[in-house]
Amino acid sequence: MYANALGHAVNEERRLNAVWAYDGDGGFELSPQPAGEPLSLASMDEITVRMRLVADADVEAAWAAFVRAWNVYYFWGNVEGGPPDQDPPETVVQPLRTAIDALKLECRRSLEQDGDSRTERGAALT
Repeated sequence: MYANALGHAVNEERRLNAVWAYDGDGGFELSPQPAGEPLSLASMDEITVRMRLVADADVEAAWAAFVRAWNVYYFWGNVEGGPPDQDPPETVVQPLRTAIDALKLECRRSLEQDGDSRTERGAALT
């Protein structure tokens, strides 16, 4: 579940850092693409449901913040944005970058805590 959530975060981070060219009709990403097949992203709704069921509260909150920031970013691009070559304002981009970083951090913390708990349980059994 965390890997699926981070897949969205990494995909958005790559898109935010991408270099684009515009020809008047549309944009073309000029950045090098990752090797291999394109990432297949799980549904954000499916991830949200799974987060609500089993995620640590901090990870669930970080995911919710990411989804909110993603929605604002894409609303700007699809509704409020100007010409295709216009960059979104930092007031739209920075919250998404911050949410990506927070999601990565909270997933890592959660997994590390889970690993520490398993180690402690194992030590208690010996």
